[in-house]
Amino acid sequence: QDLKIKAIAYASQKDDLEAILQKEGIYNVQYLSDAPGNPSGIHIYPELDTVLNIIYSTETKPVVAIKIVDSDLVQGYLNLFQGLWKN
Repeated sequence: QDLKIKAIAYASQKDDLEAILQKEGIYNVQYLSDAPGNPSGIHIYPELDTVLNIIYSTETKPVVAIKIVDSDLVQGYLNLFQGLWKN
């Protein structure tokens, strides 16, 4: 498979994510130390000039999704992601 998805997650999510993501074989995950009370995830789709910020009420139930469609803002999110990926 040529498709590879980079993801940044928190250390407390590692056990749950590894079981799911390794099976698919397309994810490369970098784990950060836990941030207390961060109930959101950011999904970046550069080919669509779109960012989704998903805010959860529980770990699996999204309650709000904020869709941003703007190439400059998508690039800003990509820059943030790449900076986190290097650490």
